[in-house]
Amino acid sequence: MIRFPRMKQAMMAIMGSGFFSLPPLQTVRNISYRLAFNLPSIKVRDRVWFDGVHEPSASITMGNKVYVQEGVHLDCSGGLTVGDMVTFSSGVRVFTHNHNVEDALRPWRLQGHSKTPLVIESDVWIGAGSIILPNVRKIGKGAIIGAGSVVTKEVTPYSIVAGNPAKIIGHRK
Repeated sequence: MIRFPRMKQAMMAIMGSGFFSLPPLQTVRNISYRLAFNLPSIKVRDRVWFDGVHEPSASITMGNKVYVQEGVHLDCSGGLTVGDMVTFSSGVRVFTHNHNVEDALRPWRLQGHSKTPLVIESDVWIGAGSIILPNVRKIGKGAIIGAGSVVTKEVTPYSIVAGNPAKIIGHRK
C-alpha cells in the first residue's frame, strides 16, 4: 500500500513526466513504481498520474502484474485497491471522490468532498478512454469494461460492460 505524503506525490509527478518515456529511463520508472508499491511486477507507462490530492491520507494498494498504459489518471482520494493482473488501457480515468454541491447558498468549492473507496478485483481489463465515476465501489473479478465506457455503478464478476452509462452486454464464460 502506498500513501500520498508530499514526497511520494512529487516522485510520481516526476516519474509520470515525458522525460521518463525515453527507453533507458522507462526501466528506472518501473523500478521506482515497484519500490513505491512494494511489488515485484508492475508496469507503468508515461503520463500516468496517481492522485490523492483531495485527501492527505489517500491510499492505493496494487496487486501483482498490474499494467498501466499511458495517460491514465487514478484518483485514490477515497482509497483504491487493485487486484492481480489488472490492465488499465490508455486514457482511463478512475475517480473515488466527488465535490459536494447540494447547498445552493454556498459556493460549491466550500462544500467539501465525498469519498468512496473502490475495489478493482483481479483479472479486470479496463478499455481505452473509459471513466469510472465516484460512488462505484467494486469492479468484479474477471470483468471487462469496453473502450470509452462510463461506469456509474458496480460491475459484477465476469461481466462485459460498455456504453454511456455502461451496461452489461455479455458475460465471460
